[in-house]
Amino acid sequence: MIFYKKLSAFYNLALFYFIVSFVLRIVLLFHPITQSSFTIAESLKIFGLGIVSDFFVFIVAGIFLWLYLIFISNSKYNKPSGYIILGILIMLFLYIASGKSILDEYGGALPRIALIFIGIKTFLFALLLFLPKHRDKIRFWLFAFVLFLNVLLILQNGLSEYFFWNEFGVKYNFIAVNYLIYTNEVIGNIMQSYPVIPIFSALFLVTGIVTYFILKNSRDFISNIPSFNQKIKISVLYIGLFFGSLLVIPALAKTENSKNIFVNE
Repeated sequence: MIFYKKLSAFYNLALFYFIVSFVLRIVLLFHPITQSSFTIAESLKIFGLGIVSDFFVFIVAGIFLWLYLIFISNSKYNKPSGYIILGILIMLFLYIASGKSILDEYGGALPRIALIFIGIKTFLFALLLFLPKHRDKIRFWLFAFVLFLNVLLILQNGLSEYFFWNEFGVKYNFIAVNYLIYTNEVIGNIMQSYPVIPIFSALFLVTGIVTYFILKNSRDFISNIPSFNQKIKISVLYIGLFFGSLLVIPALAKTENSKNIFVNE
């Protein structure tokens, strides 16, 4: 039972993702652009294979959540390990800031993104290192932010898929990837075509409410940080599911063989 509680952040977010995906399928099913009728067998396939696919997709997408949670500990802030880690982070930040890092060979925004990420990571690690009395409070708000970000991404993905379907009658495909090249044009078009401020205001409000309830039922992970052995068990379970998902997802793609293209979508 205790081990089950340690997984609460995963299964609460997964449950929310399943609900959003299920609702999205229903909405798209009755969307005016979905000009098709579905048999009982096709409906069962849509929602049955859909929920199975959602499970394995969530496992793969949850790798960043797993990495964040698995590195939460108090021992890394002990002397001298805490100062060694902080020193490494500072040197890494300075290396990227020098403009001569390996990331600069790729050009684009990658060096800047890496610099911002390492900078924030260094700053937060320093706070947790030098303010041990406030460590629990800082860690709680960081945990809340991570959950908020995950909920926001799930809702944003569902909302984006709806508007993409509304435009093209399909779910995400190569068109969405190609659009990334013309970021400024796409953003400009979205700003002109949709009431962005009301949509995002509602999105952040719903995200905040959902995050509150998930946080309320998931804070055991940081209130009682798992032991090293518990983290090993969590990691073995997650890594096994992760590599299993990499095999299952392509196999599930082969089930998109219906003559009704809306069933496949």
